[in-house]
Amino acid sequence: MPLLALILLCLFVCPRATCGHENPNWTSLVEAERAFAALSLARGTRAAFLEFLAEDSILFRPGPVPGKKWIEDHPAPSTLLTWEPAFADVAQSGDLGYTTGPWEIRSTGPNDKPTAYGHFVSIWKRQIDGVWKVVVDLGISHAASGANSKTLQPANSKTGSEKARRNVRIDEERSELLAFDRELANSISEKGSAQAYLRYLADDARLYRAKTFPVIGKREIFATLSQNAGKPTLRPDRAGISNAADLGYTYGTSRSLAGSTDAAACNYVHIWRRKGNRWMLVLDVESPIEQKPRPTSSAAIHDVSDSVLSKFQLVGRGLRATSEPHF
Repeated sequence: MPLLALILLCLFVCPRATCGHENPNWTSLVEAERAFAALSLARGTRAAFLEFLAEDSILFRPGPVPGKKWIEDHPAPSTLLTWEPAFADVAQSGDLGYTTGPWEIRSTGPNDKPTAYGHFVSIWKRQIDGVWKVVVDLGISHAASGANSKTLQPANSKTGSEKARRNVRIDEERSELLAFDRELANSISEKGSAQAYLRYLADDARLYRAKTFPVIGKREIFATLSQNAGKPTLRPDRAGISNAADLGYTYGTSRSLAGSTDAAACNYVHIWRRKGNRWMLVLDVESPIEQKPRPTSSAAIHDVSDSVLSKFQLVGRGLRATSEPHF
């Protein structure tokens, strides 16, 4: 089947959102995500990422790196990655949005039994030519989950009738959001995650942690975080916002034991939506930074380096070395 025909088949036959009065910007974003997934199935994940990653995209390998260049510099994995969007949201200005949903990995083809499962989070930015491209991508792995049936959108963004803010000073707003993320980080280090998050979480927020299914809802997230009394240290790195300054994101690193050489380190991405005059956290995803084995000799250093640089496969909507554990 020709590539174009396969992509069109995915867009118009695959399960679609059933909500009425869809926002056209939201619809185009979801269709871009579905086209991304269809291209991965048709031509492989490496080709799909090269097509849909923005030139200034960020992936985490293991820290933030230029995404498209990283993919170009590494060979295609032998595994097949499939996914579908389960939730999406878009800024009033229609230039920034995000998608999230389940992914699966198969050994070689779509008929193989999945060998790994998880959820992805992708942040999209509309380019100058109007095309949606991924600017940040991060995910988690967990046990098997049921298939998705439709893609949901927030009730307050279905019609797209809200008026976007005018006279927005992007640089100032971006700095303000990054400062807000630092404020959250300071609160977490003082109070712990559960108590700190209460002030920042939106009622319909999503929490993604490794080996755990996504948690949805402020109360449910509080209950989940209350099971861990630790006070992780967050280090915010960068931020991005929409032209309407109503949707934005931050990313950085988190460590469970500040100052410890054995601290469990994670990359995190926070997605924020402005509610009135205040930023509220609508999605929080953390993915562990895989630790390289500590070599005991110069020969061991050479062996580990060769393995990491030459053997890659997909997991968690991203590429990781096969010498590292997947979970």
